[in-house]
Amino acid sequence: MRAHGLMICAMLALSGCDMDQGMAVSKGQDMVASVLKDSDSAKFSGAFLKEDKSIGDTHYGRLCGAVNSKNSFGGYSGERRFSANISYSKQGSISVSDVQLEEGINAHDSGDGRTFFQKYYWSGVCDLGELAATSASQANTGKWSIQIASLSSTSKAFAVERELQSAGVNAYRSEKDGVIRVFAGPFDDRNVAEARRESLEKKQKLKGIVVLQDK
Repeated sequence: MRAHGLMICAMLALSGCDMDQGMAVSKGQDMVASVLKDSDSAKFSGAFLKEDKSIGDTHYGRLCGAVNSKNSFGGYSGERRFSANISYSKQGSISVSDVQLEEGINAHDSGDGRTFFQKYYWSGVCDLGELAATSASQANTGKWSIQIASLSSTSKAFAVERELQSAGVNAYRSEKDGVIRVFAGPFDDRNVAEARRESLEKKQKLKGIVVLQDK
């Protein structure tokens, strides 16, 4: 039995958007969720983008991570890793294709001790990104933050920051190359950051992605 593959090719163009990698991961997760049985129930963790190349202002790579969603009985089926092709441009276009989900308990061995998903869609691609993330974590202070927005407007960035603060969340901004990013945090533990991210999305309708805090 081969990996449970879901072949999609979805494209999205966001007008007036100055897209960065964090935004691409967030939008890419939404597009991956669209292939699940209950897309609204999708809960992602550890998602990252392993970039392969860039041509002009378009970046190409593999979107990797884990997702848990409800099954046909209305219960969560447990986390499964996923892997998908992704490309995005600074102007706001994004494409996700070839979404592959990890097999369940009946996964077959590929002949070398790995499942088909592990062999063809994770090893040598996504696990390299995991190693890079681990190295960055070891070199970092270990603080985690939630990137809520990436904006070119200072006034809009202030508005998002105030909204977070009114929700009782510590917030801060970081500006680089004319882009202002707004964060919630930092948090000492990633699980705490993930829980707060879910709470902000549910209560304040603010979507974000958990990232390692810059030094």
